Amino acid sequence: MTEKAPPTMRDDAPPTDFLLACLAQWPVSHALLRAIECRKLWRYPLPPPVLDVGCGDGQLTGLLFRRPVRAGIDVDRADVGRAARSGVYRQVLCASAASLPFADGTFASVFSNCVLEHLDDVDRALREIGRVLRPGGMLLTTVPIPAWESSGPFPALRRLGLHALSDRMNDLLRRLWRHVTVEDRAAWCDRLTRAGMTLAAWEPYMPPQAYAAYARYLPMSFQSFVTRRLSGRWVASARLRRAMAPRLAARLRAPYLAEGPHGACAVYLAVRP
Repeated sequence: MTEKAPPTMRDDAPPTDFLLACLAQWPVSHALLRAIECRKLWRYPLPPPVLDVGCGDGQLTGLLFRRPVRAGIDVDRADVGRAARSGVYRQVLCASAASLPFADGTFASVFSNCVLEHLDDVDRALREIGRVLRPGGMLLTTVPIPAWESSGPFPALRRLGLHALSDRMNDLLRRLWRHVTVEDRAAWCDRLTRAGMTLAAWEPYMPPQAYAAYARYLPMSFQSFVTRRLSGRWVASARLRRAMAPRLAARLRAPYLAEGPHGACAVYLAVRP
């Protein structure tokens, strides 16, 4: 599949310091990853109406889009409730990406941040996304790619020759993160073709400097994720995260802004012809 020139991309500065904003909301490793995603995603403006597939609690979408976004869907009822209360969306539904409760051609754009890799039937979800998009509509998404596992997130293990231990850690983290589909550009091109869409842009992110910083803070974030899963709340209070955010942002500014030809994840834009 031949990539077409992507639609007009923003080159102005975003109105929000994404790193500072994300550190005020999430544990450090998660915040760094989300901030880098926001910095990349910001450059691809999407025409409304927009559907957010796998909207979670709506916090990240609220950083990127003018409110209200037309609709969000998620399979987690607790997150659907939080998203509905956030004011980010006009409509939030508990629904699966593989069976979208919308008519054909309802949306000009579909947004989905780090969701497709978790789906058991990603091809069916892509077909559903293509169905609800208007002709010329766009899908903007982020996904981990094979370097997410081959490069870490603990690259020191491979540098020390501990490949078996690195593989076991990757297996554990794959199950923890529930990564079902971790593929390269060519594989995603094939999936998009079968779903009736065309790849318009592919941009790796999380280069080694950023991935190493993410890995340094990952162990201390595990408890936060367990607590969030069990109680719906992060360990640190919102007030404490906001107080710590400026100092952490200064420390993480270089990896946040790091660029390179290779990365552990990719943002891609697909178009329904």
